[in-house]
Amino acid sequence: MIKIKLFRKNRESPTTAYTLVKIDGIHRFRLPAGPWRAAEDPTCLAAYDVVMANVRRVIEAKWRAVDHDPRIRAEIVTPAPYGMTVPHGDVLLVLDTLTAAGLTNVSFEGTPPPLSRDRVRE
Repeated sequence: MIKIKLFRKNRESPTTAYTLVKIDGIHRFRLPAGPWRAAEDPTCLAAYDVVMANVRRVIEAKWRAVDHDPRIRAEIVTPAPYGMTVPHGDVLLVLDTLTAAGLTNVSFEGTPPPLSRDRVRE
């Protein structure tokens, strides 16, 4: 399995917040800071492309190491507390990168919703 975790860092500040991408707990990549705007800003999109090309190289190397076994799956994880504010666009970029590398068996693990006040009192 190839596990990719996404965390939103500096999330208190919209201008400096960024998504950290970790692959198998070894490789770390920092996506551009600020609100997600890759779809509308060509400069931002170019910065994302540079980082995601490096992410893809690591994914392809890991998949090549297991002889492109179709049983190998990838997992995109956004763990609490820093994963729940990762922009949807960042998750989709990682998914697109996985499928472009040839991995189509992808699962997701998101952050569970917070407990309701009633459940906290029980």
